[in-house]
Amino acid sequence: MIDYEQISYIEQLLYKALDDLQYALDDCNFKEILNMSRKYKYENSISLDHYLTGHNKMMWRLYTYLINGIHTDDAKRMLYQEFHLEPIICTRLVDDVYVRQRRQMMPNKIYAAHMMKRAGITNKKIATVLEVSSSTVATYLKVNLTVKN
Repeated sequence: MIDYEQISYIEQLLYKALDDLQYALDDCNFKEILNMSRKYKYENSISLDHYLTGHNKMMWRLYTYLINGIHTDDAKRMLYQEFHLEPIICTRLVDDVYVRQRRQMMPNKIYAAHMMKRAGITNKKIATVLEVSSSTVATYLKVNLTVKN
């Protein structure tokens, strides 16, 4: 059977936990994190179509970064500095454009891998030229390719 002292001890622990929770909720850092998460949720719900179609200068700059082989993190930072967009929007734009471009370049890389293999180049050298892994080159070479002469 539970006695009064045990109940009193549990009650003190409960009050202490509630005080700690209240202290955390009142902390300015917690409020800032909560506000940032709300802002992130809102910005994440914004459609990228608005930015992809309406900001030609920004998209030209982004494709310039892509063509020149600028890494995604650098592209995000430079886009943020030049156009003063929110970081989450820059991240989503850069990731979307870079992934789309990578998918569009895949048929070209498959064709190039097949042609280099016909020329007698090793998979390792093909991987170096195409900037992919050797296993990716092996996957590219498994694709049936019909070349018209």
